[in-house]
Amino acid sequence: GDWATLSLDQTIEALELGGRRGLGSGRDRLFFEVERREASTWSVSTSDLPARPDALPGRIPRLLVKLESPLFLQARDERGRKRAILEPSFSDLLRASLRTLGQLARVHGGGALPADFRALKEAAAEVPLLDHDFQPFVQPHWTNRGQRHHDYLAVTGIGIYENVPMSYLPWMLWGGKLHVGTHRIAGAGHWTLELH
Repeated sequence: GDWATLSLDQTIEALELGGRRGLGSGRDRLFFEVERREASTWSVSTSDLPARPDALPGRIPRLLVKLESPLFLQARDERGRKRAILEPSFSDLLRASLRTLGQLARVHGGGALPADFRALKEAAAEVPLLDHDFQPFVQPHWTNRGQRHHDYLAVTGIGIYENVPMSYLPWMLWGGKLHVGTHRIAGAGHWTLELH
């Protein structure tokens, strides 16, 4: 909105100062530089997102998903405890995209997306992981309040998925652009796609 537009320069200056001084303390202090780029405008409409897995004809023989930043996704194990997903299936990636785009539509679009999420999820479970080079990624974390250290576990690398319905391409494209999963606000969960 207008307030955000007016405060953009001050926000960037504060981020630049924070990067020079460093965020955090001790061994967890993080220094960074702000890279200024030309602003781009992205616009997605509900008509851009196929409502069903068979909404568009054709299939992608091989879809390569390259994780450009660590991906923090979790699932529950047989005991109900959360665990990191270190070999994401196509279904894991699509579900994360559906969550991100669904939340965005509810917050900024005024309501739920007119898509058959159940059908999209069920068909995504049939897309096989053909090959991958996924690697675990550990992000150390220190809490001053709790005075304790723990590690967040994520995954990096690439996955190649086979025989992907064309209807999933827009969902996957926007999921990668907008980032998915935990810590996406900090830059995690970004991917790019290659069609083969």
